[in-house]
Amino acid sequence: MQGHLWTSEAQYYDYEYADIPVDGNGNQIADAWEKDADPGEDRSTPEADDETGPGPGNKGDGLSVFVEYRGFVVGGAWYRTSVLNKDVFINSDVIDNGVPHAYGYAYMLPSPMQPWHVDTGEYKVAGRGINHRGTDVPGHKLQKALLVRGDEDPLAAIWGFTHSLEPWQYVPRTVYLIDVHLAKLRMSSGILAEPFISEPEDERYFRRTIAHEIGHGIDLHHCDEPDCIMRPGSQWLGVEVYGYTGDPEDEENDHNHSNDYDLTYWGWLH
Repeated sequence: MQGHLWTSEAQYYDYEYADIPVDGNGNQIADAWEKDADPGEDRSTPEADDETGPGPGNKGDGLSVFVEYRGFVVGGAWYRTSVLNKDVFINSDVIDNGVPHAYGYAYMLPSPMQPWHVDTGEYKVAGRGINHRGTDVPGHKLQKALLVRGDEDPLAAIWGFTHSLEPWQYVPRTVYLIDVHLAKLRMSSGILAEPFISEPEDERYFRRTIAHEIGHGIDLHHCDEPDCIMRPGSQWLGVEVYGYTGDPEDEENDHNHSNDYDLTYWGWLH
């Protein structure tokens, strides 16, 4: 069922009909859910998709109010999402030394981003569709999962890479793969050592790299701020990263910095 109302014939009331759940305005969204909205939340317009920030990306998260009302299965449980959050669905297979890293520190994405770690089977594998069912529902736009994959390529030049089709403003729809180069990370951990990580294969090192690449997956660019996780990690080694030299003029800081913006202000030394 895609949010359609069940209609029951009332046997003793002259055959009037009762809609369950109650939907007085006929927009296929339960009135009770509309009335239970948080401050600033408009749940009454099924086709709306109005979330903003962070970064310069498009307005909305590709999920209409109706789709957020219908909800998603995440980790085997069903959830409704908030129309105030930009929801990002991530499927990750990154495991190092038997430790699964899921989406790393992406749970600290800056507001209003809300990451969800979905299992294989909770999105459409062919095409990565998160909301692939019900293409005829109000305001439908296909949103896709970010796929984070670890590899053991010893020749990788960098720690991670986000592959995207243009245009970037339609992320994560156009991001078809995020690579995390585990072998390169292990080699680099021996170079960096203290004070940048607490031990050669500290799991935080991997999780920060995953979060950095997912930051690209939601349209956050490299940054020159020393405490920002979007600062290229290789900058600690004094090397150039795709034209980035550390000069503030080389990169546009497209996101705000605040102690409240967790991921973007999560320094490498924490």
